[in-house]
Amino acid sequence: GVAPYHYWDFINNRALFAQADVGGVANTPGWSFTRASAGYAETAAGVLVPFASGELRRTDKGVLIEGARTNLCLQSQTLGTTWSVTRASISADATAAPDGTLTADKVVEDNTATNTHRVQQSITVVTATVYTWSVYVKAAERGFCTIQFTDGTNTGFAYFNLSTGAVGSTSGVSATAAVQLANGWWRLSLTMTTAGTAGLGQVFVANSSTTNSYTGDAVSGIYVWGAQLEAAAFPSSYIPTTTASVARAADVLTVSSPGVNYPLGLFAEAERAVDTGSYENILGVDDGTNSNRTLLFLDTSDQVAASARTATVEQLNIPVTGAVAIGAATKSAIRMDTNNAIIARGGTLSALDSTVTLPANPTRVTFSPSQELFGYIRRAAIINFAPSNAQLTAMTI
Repeated sequence: GVAPYHYWDFINNRALFAQADVGGVANTPGWSFTRASAGYAETAAGVLVPFASGELRRTDKGVLIEGARTNLCLQSQTLGTTWSVTRASISADATAAPDGTLTADKVVEDNTATNTHRVQQSITVVTATVYTWSVYVKAAERGFCTIQFTDGTNTGFAYFNLSTGAVGSTSGVSATAAVQLANGWWRLSLTMTTAGTAGLGQVFVANSSTTNSYTGDAVSGIYVWGAQLEAAAFPSSYIPTTTASVARAADVLTVSSPGVNYPLGLFAEAERAVDTGSYENILGVDDGTNSNRTLLFLDTSDQVAASARTATVEQLNIPVTGAVAIGAATKSAIRMDTNNAIIARGGTLSALDSTVTLPANPTRVTFSPSQELFGYIRRAAIINFAPSNAQLTAMTI
């Protein structure tokens, strides 16, 4: 029941600008998108899709927006090269990878009695730094896997059930995750803080959720693809490498000269891909600076919240109670009017802020500005009036 002034549907690649249909989202006047590197995004079915440098990573999940990252692991999907293989062998290009290409290798255990069967790569790291080690793994004859990272002083590991994604035994890691993709693939990750510099990323074939030392049969194994080491507290989307580390630039999406004034409303539907452990910005409008802006974001408690600044003075910071789950599409909206600001999420309203001074009128729309969402924006809208409580509730259900 609310007619937006500007509207972007990233799932279906349609946009309205000044209430006129402009076709695809990139046809929006004032549109600007940059990412000076290639990248991947997921479909709703869990298939990875590659995108060229400067290409918006838009799938049926929405548009993926992430900050810059670097994959320090070399030959990330070619295990028979830079990697060391211990009591195992590599069957190259043995099955389809998460992106559908025939590039996933199989790690096959040997028949050594009561020992481990693994692949590993030495990667120099910086001490007292948080790193995340991740890899895509799929069951073959073996249905369990261990991923491990050591820095020469400390070691962290986690076991995974490749049928259910359940995490088994762990040690020395501050976080673990198993994310399911299409065709039986899981993305496994662990995060740890280094105490040394002699990094070693490892993937073990395992025969249970607690042990990877056993007698092999020289036939059984697991499929492995897309290894990644990032200097960060959570995994970002996959960055392929060959003979050198590869950096992925940040996704920067803005619309200039939106021609809207306060009072106004903002609406966004978004999906978190990971928990960054920090603020996760979704949608904002500003005057080209951070001094006058209104922002929809997720706070450090994973709640949808809104904030505003007027001439650098913080005007409000109000959340809607309740954490947003990873992978859940969430609709939120804010009303910004003089002494009358409120936010809705999933049909629930926050407390009213009745002491708001409005910022200078915006000259820019920003999608996931700084402290990026690391997730998918499905739809977004600017409403060129102050929507009522009933309208905010209805549009976020």
